[in-house]
Amino acid sequence: MLVSVGISTSKRHDAKWKTEIRRFKALRGEVITQCFEIESKIDDAIADLMLPARSLRSPKWLHQRHADFHQEILSHFDLRWKIETVHTLLLKRFPRSKDKIKKLYSLLNHIKSLRNDMAHCAVRFEAVRHKEGSKMLRSFLETRRGPIHVTEALINRYKINVVEATDMLLRLLMSRRHRGKRIRIEQV
Repeated sequence: MLVSVGISTSKRHDAKWKTEIRRFKALRGEVITQCFEIESKIDDAIADLMLPARSLRSPKWLHQRHADFHQEILSHFDLRWKIETVHTLLLKRFPRSKDKIKKLYSLLNHIKSLRNDMAHCAVRFEAVRHKEGSKMLRSFLETRRGPIHVTEALINRYKINVVEATDMLLRLLMSRRHRGKRIRIEQV
C-alpha cells in the first residue's frame, strides 16, 4: 500500500513521484532477494547439522537425502522457525561459542524484521522542502513499532548484516569441531 503526504499529483510532480516509487520498489526487491539468500544458507546449516556431512565424494543417496530434507521438510517452515532452529542446533553443537551464536541470532532477527517490514508494511511518502526550495520525497515504512525512514544508510546496514551473518554462520559450520558430527534429536 502506498500513501503520499504533502505532495501534489500535478504533472510537474509526477516524475518525482514515479522515480521515488521505482527507487523504493528496487530497494524492496533487493532486501527480499538478500533475505532469500540468507534463508537458503540457514536451510543448508540446519540440514548439515542434522544429517551426515556431504562432500564431493559422497554417495548420490546422501545428496538426495539433503535435497529431500530441503524440499519436503524445510520448505514448509517460515524464517522465524528456521532462525530459532539453527540457533538451538548451533548452541548444542558449539557450547563454547555462545557469544558468537548470540550475535548471529541477533543479526538474523534484524534481517528478518526489516525483510518483513519491507514486504508487508504500508509505505508513506512525505514531501520535504529542499534547501533550493524544491520538494523531494522521503519514504517511510509504517510499522507497529513506528515509522521507519527508508534511507540508503538503512539498506546498506542491512546488506552489511547479511554479509556478516552469512560469514559467521559459515565459519561456525566450517570449524573443525563440526566436521563429521551430527546432533542427536531427543525423542519426546
